[in-house]
Amino acid sequence: MLSLRLAVYSPGDFVCRKGDIGKELYIIKSGCLTVVAENGHTVLATLGAGSVFGEISVLDISGR
Repeated sequence: MLSLRLAVYSPGDFVCRKGDIGKELYIIKSGCLTVVAENGHTVLATLGAGSVFGEISVLDISGR
């Protein structure tokens, strides 16, 4: 809990892109996040407050 830090993203910002090396876990405090395909238009999912993603990147799994 002591390592948590607030990050604010504006509409149109990218949190991460396919192929990025994951080093962080994200918890959506408020608002929503849209997961889009590489074409930037096709919506794959929408995450809202309380959603978590990136959890696999913080686990110590070889080959991740």
